[in-house]
Amino acid sequence: MVWIKDKVCVISDGAKGIGLGIAKLWARESGISVILSRLTMDKDLENEFKNLYENFGFYQIDLKEYEKNKKLIGEIYQKYGSIYALVNNADANDNLHIKNSSTKDLIKFYENNLFHYYTLAKECLPYIKKEKGSVLVSKTALIGQNECLRLSKSRSNRLYKRVACAFAKNEVRANALSSAEVITSLYEKWL
Repeated sequence: MVWIKDKVCVISDGAKGIGLGIAKLWARESGISVILSRLTMDKDLENEFKNLYENFGFYQIDLKEYEKNKKLIGEIYQKYGSIYALVNNADANDNLHIKNSSTKDLIKFYENNLFHYYTLAKECLPYIKKEKGSVLVSKTALIGQNECLRLSKSRSNRLYKRVACAFAKNEVRANALSSAEVITSLYEKWL
C-alpha cells in the first residue's frame, strides 16, 4: 500500500503473536515497524524483517515502566521524524477470576493490560496529530473470557472511544479491534 510507505507504526508487543503479524504486514507494505517488547529479537526474526523492509526498529522495554515509555516515544520520534500510527497490542491473560482474585491482583492485572495503553497513546498523540490520516489502534480481543480480562479490555474500548471523539477534529482515527479467537502460537500455548 503506497499510503503507508515509510510511515512509522509503533507496535507494542510486536515480537510475537498478533503484534508480530501486524508488524510483518506493515513492513511487507514498506512501512516502518517499530516494535516494543519485553522479549529480545532473535537473529532469525531480525533477518526476516530486513528481508521484508530493511527500515524497522526494535526496542526491548517493560511497558509497565511508564517514565521509560515517555522517553522512548520521544527517542523514536527523534530517530524517525514522525509517528504515523500506534498499535496498542500488549496484554497478558493471567486467567484471573473474580471468585479467587484480590483487589491487588486486579491492580497488577491492570498494570499489565491497561495502563500502558493509556501511556503509549498519551505519548504518541502529539506526534500522531501532526500526520494527516493517522491511526491509533487498540487490540481489545476478549480471548479467555475471564472477568478481569474483559474488564480491562472494556476500559480500553472506552479509552479509545474517548480518544476518537477528542481527536477527530485533528483527523486522528482511533479504532478498537475486537477479534474473537485468533490462532497464534501463544493462543495454542494458552489452550
